Amino acid sequence: PGLGATLLGGTHTTSTAEHCAHPAPSAVGVNVNVGVNVNVTLAMDGRDAGSTPAAASEDEGGFMALEQQGRHHVLPRSWTCCTPPVRSALAVAIAAGAMPCGLGARDTLRLEMCYPLNGSDLSPDRTPLEAGLGFFVDLKKPAFIGRDVLLDQKTSILPNKLCALRVIDKAPPVRPHYKVYVNGEPVTETSSGALSPSLGFGIAMAYLPPAYCDIGQMVDIEVRDRRFRAQVVKKPFYKKP
Repeated sequence: PGLGATLLGGTHTTSTAEHCAHPAPSAVGVNVNVGVNVNVTLAMDGRDAGSTPAAASEDEGGFMALEQQGRHHVLPRSWTCCTPPVRSALAVAIAAGAMPCGLGARDTLRLEMCYPLNGSDLSPDRTPLEAGLGFFVDLKKPAFIGRDVLLDQKTSILPNKLCALRVIDKAPPVRPHYKVYVNGEPVTETSSGALSPSLGFGIAMAYLPPAYCDIGQMVDIEVRDRRFRAQVVKKPFYKKP
């Protein structure tokens, strides 16, 4: 946890490959080096692909995707049908310690580390400062899109901050877009949420007004028409032992 990876050992890094848009329990994703200047990203959806077309869009599930030096290839589900470079990449990954892992693990792994997800925690409606990513922004540059807004936020109070929320009560898994209440009043909604497999309790992130961002602030998250207590905690949720 915290590496956002399925690789549990060795020096290789791993990725769950964005190309498989539909998570599946038996999916695998690895990013391994199989030769000089050759990096391969593999991801298998795990469902029976049958005869997958040569070019599959993100809306089509049940495929295996190979990205090699910027080129995307869609391959049959069965590993025995894979081309030699793919079989070689799988062998290297497994030897390095990679294990099959559901693609949904990507979301829980990155959320445990409070890594924001584009389209959920990050959007055109939020600035890097609100998301806690100000260290990526060089306000000393003379001009760039959004600079004036960021400068204004830097010298004033941010309208919202992306906060980490730990669910205190026993509750169903929290998902994005669940309402968040403070003192019985709705103030925002979750941007991300899940049951943390590493920690054993619900976790979420949400943009809260500054008045409610202090560590220890209690909130309620509405799940299936019921409200469950949660608390603002320090990022990240998971800390390496």
